Amino acid sequence: MKWKHSFFLSFLLAFILQEVLCGSDFKCEKDAEGNRKAVCIPRNYNSFQHPKDVGNKVGVSMSYIKVIAVDEKEFSITVETYFNIEWQDERLELTKHHSNDGLMPVDGHLVKYIWKPNVFIYDLNSFEVVEVLGKMSGVWVDEKKNVLYSQAVRLKLFCQMDFGRFPFDVQRCKIRVGSYSYNDKKMSFTQKDIGINTREASPLPPGIDVVVFRDDKGETNLDYGALGNFSIAGCWVHVSRDSSSYVTSFYFPTAILVLVSLMSFLVPAEEHLCRLFLLVLPLLMVTYLQRSATFLVPSSGLTALDIWMLSSIAFILIAMIEQAGILMMIQDKSKIKRVDKVSLITLSLAFMTFIAVYVAAVSL
Repeated sequence: MKWKHSFFLSFLLAFILQEVLCGSDFKCEKDAEGNRKAVCIPRNYNSFQHPKDVGNKVGVSMSYIKVIAVDEKEFSITVETYFNIEWQDERLELTKHHSNDGLMPVDGHLVKYIWKPNVFIYDLNSFEVVEVLGKMSGVWVDEKKNVLYSQAVRLKLFCQMDFGRFPFDVQRCKIRVGSYSYNDKKMSFTQKDIGINTREASPLPPGIDVVVFRDDKGETNLDYGALGNFSIAGCWVHVSRDSSSYVTSFYFPTAILVLVSLMSFLVPAEEHLCRLFLLVLPLLMVTYLQRSATFLVPSSGLTALDIWMLSSIAFILIAMIEQAGILMMIQDKSKIKRVDKVSLITLSLAFMTFIAVYVAAVSL
């Protein structure tokens, strides 16, 4: 009986010693065989307490950014990327099983038991972690106790789009990451690596081009008044469209039609039907093209394409007004020739000037 009592006390002492040194099974990060892993969480660890009272630095990086959808009606873009968050937690304990060769993968469930920055993504519509057999995420810890938490995600973000220069518009969408609760004195964010997939891997239509770059010289914090400045990190996603199809389908034909209408001034004034044909036909065709263009514009506002089409119609209408004036002074042929010459030169120069100003405006 005495030996049973001693065995029980020894077992209890060993159990208490194990709990004191390593806490729960996961706190010492044991594997299925009971062997200690690379990272150990102290028993008195508080996951709600920041690693430092002030100046907690959080690194943000996004690798292989791929824009998979642009919704111009919802004003949103959808992005696939490896979303990485990195921070330092010196309270973690490294065992002899941890290598000193940089980041070492550890059990992904570690993030459930340690402190994590409360990351907030501005203008976020949805956040989805990609799954295969499970959620594609991982945790790494290096010898300096830097923790890297990576997830393969699909982000849908609101983007303020301006179609005033359509079809020469460039939409500038920003991915901004910061803290939801803590200002820059408590937690500061820094942008690290940014990477983009090659054009061959993009699922977007051929007419859409994407450029992604770091926001090194942009805003680094947001002022929330009494709450202080909140640190942010991020990158820009520039989405542009190939305007060559619009040039060949709308700009070039309407320019030719306007020039054809101006050629009516070279027809003798007596040929009323010929002049009328050279004015009415271009007007009808430009009006049809303008109507067709309205269905392609992703905005109800006035765009650069609308301005071009309406201006082309205006030039043809001016020529028609001049023709009506000629009909009123049909008896004075010398005066008609002078009016035709002045009108041809004036409207031609005005149209060329309009083209130059238009090209300069949309190129800014």
